[in-house]
Amino acid sequence: MDQAQVQQQLTALLSTPGILKNISLSLIALLAILVLRFIFNKNVKMWKGLSVEARGRLTAGFRNFSIFAFIVINFFIWGSEVKEFAFSMAAFAVAGAMFFKEVSMNFMGGVSRSISKTYSVGDRIQVGNFRGDVIETNMLSTTVLEIGPGLTAHQYTGSSVSFPNVLLLNTPVINESFMQDYVLHVFKVPVNTHENWKLKEQCLIRAAKTICEPYLSQARTSIETMSRRISVEPPSAVPRVSIVLTDADTMDLIVRVAVPMKRKGKVEQEIIRLYLELLEDDE
Repeated sequence: MDQAQVQQQLTALLSTPGILKNISLSLIALLAILVLRFIFNKNVKMWKGLSVEARGRLTAGFRNFSIFAFIVINFFIWGSEVKEFAFSMAAFAVAGAMFFKEVSMNFMGGVSRSISKTYSVGDRIQVGNFRGDVIETNMLSTTVLEIGPGLTAHQYTGSSVSFPNVLLLNTPVINESFMQDYVLHVFKVPVNTHENWKLKEQCLIRAAKTICEPYLSQARTSIETMSRRISVEPPSAVPRVSIVLTDADTMDLIVRVAVPMKRKGKVEQEIIRLYLELLEDDE
């Protein structure tokens, strides 16, 4: 197809009654939404007293609303043309149905997240193999700042990961920030059952209590407040160690401590280092 034929087809398309009007209306709607988003984002940045997470939630929420509004507006503008075009091109209709199926599934996942308040900007989540701090959400996808490596580390990898919201419909979502400011953090320390495991347990408890002592009072208050809000019995904020036998020669000392949500990895490392120092001194 040469350039002249392309120009002829484009001219014929634009000469179709209503096409130019619909294009103009779509452009006007897009411009209006962009102007509203600019004004809203500017006001949010100037709003004093808002945390970074709160600004992120407001900005993401209005962005999602503007995308939804633009889609709805264009549905009314182009509804009849899209219907006629789909009927005239069966192949395009099939491809379009598959595309809109994927989009609608992602959209349903975004709606499910918004209604159930599964997570928001600033939360640390795990969805399947994806784990990190949420930095952006919309109705079709979620972007997190990756935490790793693996599912047990607590440091940023320097990468961002985006995944489609359709995963939220069939994959469990773990929100590590559910308890907000202070959370119960669990990690394990493997030991040999044939060694002096009682000494190691005592050293681990001493290390956990020493490191967590500055947070204990505020953590207890935060956990009790959250427990009353969701009507459950508040768990103890006091550090504790449980024992799990993995095989005949190995056991895991399971440590549970109440720590600031953003300091889980640092507190865990401090406890382990102090545990090793205490163990070395006692031995």
